Amino acid sequence: MHDQLAAGCCIRLFNVIDDFNWEELGMEVDFSLPAGCVLRCLN
Repeated sequence: MHDQLAAGCCIRLFNVIDDFNWEELGMEVDFSLPAGCVLRCLN
């Protein structure tokens, strides 16, 4: 997901959600999400 702040900066959100019970297992929010950040969240 992504959004834009009032100042014009873009932020990105990475959500890990369990489809069975709709529980959020993790969330990362940053101005950029490189592959290392995504892998760290998935581990």
